[in-house]
Amino acid sequence: MIIEAYNIRLEKIARNDIELIREWRNYEHVRRFMEYRQYITREMQEKWYDSVSNNFNLYFLIYYKNEKTGLINAKNINRELKTFEVGLFMGYDKDIISIIPILATLCFFDAFFLEMGFELITTKIHSGNIKAIHFDISLGFCLFEGEEGKEFQRYFLKKDTYLEKTLEIRKKAKAITGNDQLHIITE
Repeated sequence: MIIEAYNIRLEKIARNDIELIREWRNYEHVRRFMEYRQYITREMQEKWYDSVSNNFNLYFLIYYKNEKTGLINAKNINRELKTFEVGLFMGYDKDIISIIPILATLCFFDAFFLEMGFELITTKIHSGNIKAIHFDISLGFCLFEGEEGKEFQRYFLKKDTYLEKTLEIRKKAKAITGNDQLHIITE
């Protein structure tokens, strides 16, 4: 599967991508905000890939200007309830404060909310990842009740809230990139 919008291309990962993902995942700027922070071996990465290669998970490489820059995913997909948990990380430290994560998130959420009919997205964020928390709140994410004070806090985003809160953000993204046309190519 490929999803494109805002000059971003998201390509569903394949086995030959997992070594690059493992390399990124072992970088300190990524690892420090993850629940699992230990070094990931090739064997561990193979097992991980085998465990997420199913109908309940979709993992995508983020491409910007034809360069692989990060990973975004939908896991624990429940098509009946129209929900999933999202995760994102940038492979290179320099891209964290760039426009790439914003554009990739808009591309991803537009596809899942507007084209695939999902209604609710959840996420889990390390309480020290202030940039991610502020960004997600700007998109309309709300903290679940009872999550205050936890190291990893769960947030939720409803489709209608996303569309309302990101109206101006999506307009600016279109103005910057000149492209908000969503294209989804399924296998």
